[in-house]
Amino acid sequence: MVAHHEADPPEGDPPFLSEEQLRHAVKALGITDESDTSRSRAYLLGALLALVETACYHDLDRVDLPVAHDGYLGALLALSGEDPQACARAWALVLNDRLNRTAVDLNDATDGSGRMFIEVAGPAMLAAANLLNVLNHTGLTEQVMRDTIAYADGNLKTARRNLGQLRETLRRQGFQL
Repeated sequence: MVAHHEADPPEGDPPFLSEEQLRHAVKALGITDESDTSRSRAYLLGALLALVETACYHDLDRVDLPVAHDGYLGALLALSGEDPQACARAWALVLNDRLNRTAVDLNDATDGSGRMFIEVAGPAMLAAANLLNVLNHTGLTEQVMRDTIAYADGNLKTARRNLGQLRETLRRQGFQL
């Protein structure tokens, strides 16, 4: 699978959330206690992400989804300095990152018979991430477009090939597909 992400922060760019902010957030949400200072910034960021994603999984069906979506985009707009174009790029970046992480995480976390399904879904998700990455660019060049199409095409070809293999495997198991 090809994970392509050109939105990495420049070298020396300060982190969005400091280690202290992350430590306070996970402590306030009950993940760690005050005495636990052994966790790295990366661990704390992962813990906060897991908590937020779990909260969404459990609670989004209990709220007004359009209002939740407005809150999501409102936060991105505020983080983008109230610039709608910067907000659209930030949204594309967040989706690109989410798709990239999910595809890689699924691949790493799945074994056995589930692997054959992930081998189709992962590259398909990465192709979508490749295309969303274009929205992050302020100056689209021919090279950026060529690379984007090449990455997406490679991922789609992999997904298509793996889908064919999945279909054949399932037919050998007696499924009428």
